[in-house]
Amino acid sequence: VLILVDGSGSMFSEVSMRANDKRTANYSSLSCAEVASFVASAIGSKCSPDSEVVLYSALENSQKVSVKESSVLESTRNIVANILGGGTETGKVLGHYVKDHDFVVVLTDEQFSDSLPSGSPVHHTPMLTVNFAGHSGAISDSPLHKVISGWSEEAFFAVNAMAAGILKAEKSAVTSESKTTSVANGYELGA
Repeated sequence: VLILVDGSGSMFSEVSMRANDKRTANYSSLSCAEVASFVASAIGSKCSPDSEVVLYSALENSQKVSVKESSVLESTRNIVANILGGGTETGKVLGHYVKDHDFVVVLTDEQFSDSLPSGSPVHHTPMLTVNFAGHSGAISDSPLHKVISGWSEEAFFAVNAMAAGILKAEKSAVTSESKTTSVANGYELGA
């Protein structure tokens, strides 16, 4: 499994639309980058030894991050501490790292400045994008690629369901938490 964490500047926006309204139960000051780093650490710690977590904004400043030797919280802190910001070249990064993986998880806000090159192996690799900010980027229109717009713990179920082959390529893209729940609920990460 390849897990990409978008470390661009736009990922420092707050994950909650109500982040500035402390009167609501939905108050959160967590950034998209912090939540994406936590999700990457949690998923990466449960995946096979050959899985990779890659922090990126552009290809030249992408870096593999180890999440297996420390706790999920320590790995989260390590990823957040290494975020460089900048623009986002998701297509180039995917094209560079995907070759050794049979499944990809992209944790992003889907703001990016490039596209997938035609003929890239990414087009033939199952991929789940978790879009934390709800921008309508659409990294790829491949039927093997699914998108969750917004964030909930159901992303963990969707990752496991895709890895287990439950979310089939012929299904329409997963675009909301409710669709993810109906397809993937009941499956635990690492099961």
